[in-house]
Amino acid sequence: MTASSRWAARAADSDAATAAAVWADPEAPPENLAVCPERVIEYLATEPTPLRRAVLANPNVPDTAKGQIAKRARGYVRRSIARDVLERGTLEHWLLLADVFTPASLRQAVAALRGDRPWLVGRDAALPTGMNVMRGFSTSRNHRHRALAAETFDVNTAPEHTWAEGTLSAVVLVADPHRAVRKGLARNHEMRNLSTDSVGLAVRKALLADADPGVRTAALRNGVHITNDHVIAHLGAIEGDLVPLAQLEPLTADPLDDPSPRVRSTAVRGLSQADILGWTRVALDTSPIVRAAAATSGWWTPEFVWKQLARDRDLEVRAAVARSRWTPSMILRLMTGDTDPGVAHLAQQRILAEPHQ
Repeated sequence: MTASSRWAARAADSDAATAAAVWADPEAPPENLAVCPERVIEYLATEPTPLRRAVLANPNVPDTAKGQIAKRARGYVRRSIARDVLERGTLEHWLLLADVFTPASLRQAVAALRGDRPWLVGRDAALPTGMNVMRGFSTSRNHRHRALAAETFDVNTAPEHTWAEGTLSAVVLVADPHRAVRKGLARNHEMRNLSTDSVGLAVRKALLADADPGVRTAALRNGVHITNDHVIAHLGAIEGDLVPLAQLEPLTADPLDDPSPRVRSTAVRGLSQADILGWTRVALDTSPIVRAAAATSGWWTPEFVWKQLARDRDLEVRAAVARSRWTPSMILRLMTGDTDPGVAHLAQQRILAEPHQ
């Protein structure tokens, strides 16, 4: 038996750990590592094994296999890989294993490099490493990297990224050709604090008017259309001061007029109980997705909307009403007589689940 065949036999072993040891061994011939079996990838992505670190560090293991391990990692395994990348990884490793990071964990990791725990990589190298990671993710040719950066890091209205301050340019990101990057920017919670100068308002408006409905939906959900001035004006309106509210320029057209049902259903959450006209439009909307959203938006949905939804022509809307925790008991009792047995059963179950008075 030749050396190559012996390596192949070990790689084909029925025990996943034995087979995985081949990909962890730097002495293994590259031709035997070209294709990593599904069971080995699954084992390395789910089991708390020390072999994984060796596999990810083995230069002979193809990047595709390492990327698959990172993509499937969950829980402890994901945190373990992320910790190793933070402590010992080069920029190449950060980008290759980017799937182990969420926006929150990537933000935390870079914050650690920038000052919280610089001893992980050496105090003198920590800050440059953090800046390189930001630059690498933000300028990568891979749109998934740019999208993660857009959702993760602080943003400003400068015409370019200001790496030294740890911020990215919202002006650059909002013009990215890939929708995932613009959607990531729309989800960035720092967008709420973006400057309200002319450039900042233009960025907000661009996201709210994006050609992709997913971007518009993400922007609405994140409150990109609400500035501090809007908050102050609305608080004043509660006290009866309507002048500042009337003077504010809306950053987006009425989202209830949006052609996308996803955007209109998101806008339902922003309706106040007193907006009778808005609720009427929702109840009469042509899309069942929008009408069903009224049943899950909260307790403030007006009574006349509940009554109309309870007899909606679409089964999925009535089912949404019957299972909603916000549906009033009076409406649920009416729906126990629904023509569809499934809806009637859902309503009955919700009644039984309510605490007894």
